[in-house]
Amino acid sequence: MRKYLFSLLAARTLGVGTAQARAPTQEGGRPQASPGQMAARQTERMTQALSLTANQATEVQQILAARDQEMLAMRGQVQSGAATRDQVREQMHIGHAEYDA
Repeated sequence: MRKYLFSLLAARTLGVGTAQARAPTQEGGRPQASPGQMAARQTERMTQALSLTANQATEVQQILAARDQEMLAMRGQVQSGAATRDQVREQMHIGHAEYDA
């Protein structure tokens, strides 16, 4: 019985340490990617789907990284209480319209 309890305690302790060592996650449990990482993944998918040249892919990645950075800044405004969700949602819709144009 003692061995069982010790093993259980050891496993639990190791599990907690492992969980703390993971990358920060979003609400869905996925690791949170940086704006650059998100832009790189999107650019890679677009390059394959649209057969973009290297120059086009570079330009697209720069645009996507700027957009993602703006979105993160807006989310930070909500988290800090500087803006309401509705205000940021409206800003995001305007931003999407600009990037879609």
